[in-house]
Amino acid sequence: MGVELNEMTLEVYSDGSYINKGVESRASYGWVIWGFEGKERAAPIEGGGIVHGDPRRLNSTRAEHHGALAVLMAAYMVGWRGKTVIRLDNTGVTQRMEKHSDKGTQWNDDEIQETPIQWIKMKDPDVHAETMAWAGRFTEVQWKWHRGHPELRMTQDEYGQHDWANM
Repeated sequence: MGVELNEMTLEVYSDGSYINKGVESRASYGWVIWGFEGKERAAPIEGGGIVHGDPRRLNSTRAEHHGALAVLMAAYMVGWRGKTVIRLDNTGVTQRMEKHSDKGTQWNDDEIQETPIQWIKMKDPDVHAETMAWAGRFTEVQWKWHRGHPELRMTQDEYGQHDWANM
């Protein structure tokens, strides 16, 4: 007997890039919807974009957070609403999202504890709030850190799924 679709977990990945050049700084991101956990990989859905804004405010965490937001939006746009695991190599994003999402459960207003002043002082509160809102549209979102840049520490034949997907 097969597994019901609503019991499956969608695996998604995102990554960000930041080049620090003062007022010429730039950031971008990429993402991939890999497929369902434990199932053979189908053709992935991939995308990416440029992080817009004041170049003096750009950083790698903002780029990574934009990638995470974009992949959640893409998964939703293709019709997915179920359990989702998102892997990325930025602990700032994964820890922050885990802290505020009760280890991946759906968002609700009782979990948000910042005062308005604390919220304004947060790094990238705009992207964080938008990501929170999109994560709440899924049954569950788990945020997992995966060490990035496998090319610096292993050969390609040693790469696993998470290494290939988060490049």
